[in-house]
Amino acid sequence: MDGVPLGNGPLGRAIERLAIGLAAIGGLILLALAALTVVNIGLRVGFGFQLRGEFDLASLGGAVAVFCFLPYGQVSGAHVTIDFITKGAPERVKAWLDALASLAFALAVAILAWRMAVGGMELATARQETAVLRLPYWAAFVAAAPAMALLLVACAHDAWRRLRRVGA
Repeated sequence: MDGVPLGNGPLGRAIERLAIGLAAIGGLILLALAALTVVNIGLRVGFGFQLRGEFDLASLGGAVAVFCFLPYGQVSGAHVTIDFITKGAPERVKAWLDALASLAFALAVAILAWRMAVGGMELATARQETAVLRLPYWAAFVAAAPAMALLLVACAHDAWRRLRRVGA
């Protein structure tokens, strides 16, 4: 995909602002986890003491942070594409393929979001928790849900915008 910004119109601008906000939240989560890890290592090396549950927080927080970055990757056109096959194709063909790729990604995100919802409910029903802090695993699924919803909207909007560009 060519990374054309979504900011055409109020919906595109709103999607971009929300994606930037979620990416900032993801960045703050990673910074907090990095600080926690540094403190934990310092305590372990300097005082022989270790924070309990650092791994629990790092695994759940890292997962949520990754989901927070996905919408920004879509709106900025930063997702990896393989375009050597279409390198010499006409722009109209590339635009159609980019629109189809956005639609396919939207479908994949919708399926993933559905399966995450099912998996999160199963984890809640089973009351599965992290080993040390006993944090519920389903909470990470709930925290990732807004990012998945925004990613789905961004993919659908991107596909719609690209289809309009080619006159579909």
